[in-house]
Amino acid sequence: AGLSYPSDTKFISTWHSEPFLLYKFDLRNITNIRMFIGFTDQTRATMLGADNPAGNYFGLQFSTARGDTRFQCVSKDGTTQTLQDTDWTGHPAASTKYYVAIEKLATTAIVSLFDSAWNPIGTTETLSTNPPGLDTAGLRIVAGIQNTAAASKRIRHQFACLNLSPSFS
Repeated sequence: AGLSYPSDTKFISTWHSEPFLLYKFDLRNITNIRMFIGFTDQTRATMLGADNPAGNYFGLQFSTARGDTRFQCVSKDGTTQTLQDTDWTGHPAASTKYYVAIEKLATTAIVSLFDSAWNPIGTTETLSTNPPGLDTAGLRIVAGIQNTAAASKRIRHQFACLNLSPSFS
């Protein structure tokens, strides 16, 4: 389950822009899942199909198949994946919503997590090693969850806010 914007075949232009995504979601269960929320030049199926998928991307990732116990900030430059621990284990509950803010500034990607009252949770991570090569490419937003076992899981998408600020540096 998940979403791709604008679709799995179209892109948002990132030429001279600094994309920013604010995404509100809730997870009811983090057992036997692979999750990604962020920007990529790949399809949703690719991003949820492996712990180290092909392509360029940055965002928030979690995978019990990889052995994650805490959510990871992730980036990839088309070759090398970089993971940074957020120190957040997630606390799935029926009424708990979370926000993730993801932005790309020049050659860094920044991922921040907040609870439903806008209190920071975990640590804000700045990914500057192996930054995604999206300066001359297009990207899409992918947010989704993949079951890694037979039991059904879901991510509830609350809202997404996208801003593409011009950057002429």
